[in-house]
Amino acid sequence: MGLCATMLISLFAYVSLTVATIFATAGRSSAVYQGSLLTSRISELEGAYLAKQSSITPSEAAARGFVTPKKVSMVVPQTSANALSLRTQ
Repeated sequence: MGLCATMLISLFAYVSLTVATIFATAGRSSAVYQGSLLTSRISELEGAYLAKQSSITPSEAAARGFVTPKKVSMVVPQTSANALSLRTQ
């Protein structure tokens, strides 16, 4: 009786793990497909963005509320000798 029960439990475990593997594989395939659809859509949107970006004129930008900056300067952080240093003593 013990051997029969062990074989039955082993068969149940084998079938359960096989079915779980099949579902996991199918889910992964679906996820990969959805990822490729999203990548394609992002590419389309980037193309449309670049087309619109290159077609905007300064007068159209001004009509939408953009203004020309009065003074443009480079921002550089000031470094300190003690910033992020390691004390060895």
